[in-house]
Amino acid sequence: MRSSDGGTGLASPLPALRLTPRLPARILGSPPGSNAHLRERDWPMKLYVIRHAIAFDFSADGRDESRALTPEGRARFAHSVDALRHAGVRFDLLLHSPLLRALQTAELCAPLLDGRSAAATELAQAPSAALLRLLRGESVAVVGHEPWQGEVVAWLVTGRHELGPRFALAKGAMAALEGRAEPGAMSLDFLAPTDLFIPRET
Repeated sequence: MRSSDGGTGLASPLPALRLTPRLPARILGSPPGSNAHLRERDWPMKLYVIRHAIAFDFSADGRDESRALTPEGRARFAHSVDALRHAGVRFDLLLHSPLLRALQTAELCAPLLDGRSAAATELAQAPSAALLRLLRGESVAVVGHEPWQGEVVAWLVTGRHELGPRFALAKGAMAALEGRAEPGAMSLDFLAPTDLFIPRET
């Protein structure tokens, strides 16, 4: 398995968050029962792609999958969660890699969760159609690793996963996408490093 600890994030201004998913006009304006032919994945969603927070370089048992978050990583990511909570962001589905550092990052997202949380092995490997099939809901978050999280963003926004390095996420960073969970069918709302959410002293 390739390392999930390298890479740098891209900092960009954080625009106002659109908290209400936009539904297709044919859904908004159609009479009840007329949209039964639509698949759930045809509905636009808000997707938050999150890289795990800062973790220790080594674990007690020597296994990469057992590496835990550092106190600094927990504290910095908690600021991100608090900022999203104050902005009204909610998740109705939270998926995470089964690796410990991703699980612990997902646990810190608990204040944002209205629905269920589950481990997905698809988030500990290169993005695939199997991962996209798991994305169901209006506001979904996925916690995983680099280089795969950057590839997920690139694939959904441009249709080309090989452009992943251009969307690489720093540890604890997140990207917000909106649209249908299909290659090339989503738009990038923002890509923000953890530092953007940390209050600065004045």
